[in-house]
Amino acid sequence: MRLLVDLGTFEAKHQGGKDEVAYNLLRGFSKLGLTESILCVCRQELVDIVRTIDPDYHVLALERPRHKIKLDVPITHFKLAQYSKALKKTVAEYHCDCVLFTNKGAPPIHMNVPTVMLPHDVKPAIRTLRDHAFTLGEIYQTVGLWANFKQMDKIIAISDFDKAEMTRCFPKYAHKVTRIYNPIRFKEVQKEGPGEVITAINLQWDHKNIITLVRAYALIANQIDERLFLVGRRSSFRRVEREIDKTIHANGLDERVVFTGFVDDEDLERIIARTRLYVNPSLFEGFGMTAIEMMGCGVPTIVNAETASPETTMGLCSYYEPGTDAQALANAMLAELRNPTSPQRLNQIARKVREQYDYVAVAKEYWDYLNSLVASEKGAKKR
Repeated sequence: MRLLVDLGTFEAKHQGGKDEVAYNLLRGFSKLGLTESILCVCRQELVDIVRTIDPDYHVLALERPRHKIKLDVPITHFKLAQYSKALKKTVAEYHCDCVLFTNKGAPPIHMNVPTVMLPHDVKPAIRTLRDHAFTLGEIYQTVGLWANFKQMDKIIAISDFDKAEMTRCFPKYAHKVTRIYNPIRFKEVQKEGPGEVITAINLQWDHKNIITLVRAYALIANQIDERLFLVGRRSSFRRVEREIDKTIHANGLDERVVFTGFVDDEDLERIIARTRLYVNPSLFEGFGMTAIEMMGCGVPTIVNAETASPETTMGLCSYYEPGTDAQALANAMLAELRNPTSPQRLNQIARKVREQYDYVAVAKEYWDYLNSLVASEKGAKKR
């Protein structure tokens, strides 16, 4: 099988977990010795990033237009149609047997080979179709996701929860959806002692619910010594950011709450080594990668007990609910800080999650699945 991996929606600027999933798949394929069977298509700015993963990858630069919801939508869609034709031509020229789209927003064209999409951030569609919340951006994304479900041969769901939500929203295409968990390349962090900071990663989206964590921290700050580290780019939602800053200032926490901004892997490992407790209060998770990464590093972890998190964390961490209840989260944080999980238990948890989400094992699961689709397609043509 020759596989085309489309990375066309990604940019050099790291956008979060969906980038890591795609790159971890490529790392896993590399470990499996499959680089010669894979063609990666991406923007020019990503070529060197992909080759850093494995210099033997064949990488083709193909510029996809940036996603926009403005008056220039017709122009953007015209350029996307051009990209689609170039991609279809590439599939034919390089004799690709299958195309894997590593994000939602697959180009609107039939490829003549099996096509598989791994959508991320399906919350806008779920919110629109289930909760009847109709903002312009959510309607636009929902229509686009519906078109992708109609067009693609298969869809990958990153959890059983995600699969259930997708099939509920798009029941006509439920037969297309298969669950494969995300691949994780766990960091090798040497912790020295239990740590002295409380950490949260990924702040930039409203549904990450960092405001509840800040409020919970304010409730217990005078009872603990740990500072709160908020890692990642800050949210572009000004209302949320104002509320976070207001809570920090009102409780005199300016010196105890640290916004690190985006950090590279080396700095992140240093922060993990110092982390006493990791908290993910997100209101919507299709998978919840950061919590699992922390569990794999032996860090005590608390997550919101809603959406996919209890499933993907396998019931192995601490939970609180409802997601917006700052007091419930504060109680869970105090419980762990006052009665710490034993190092032996943390090591057991780390081994279990590392085995479940090992990036090489998941990459093999992907490859076997895609290979079976190609074999089925070729068998059908012979008949």
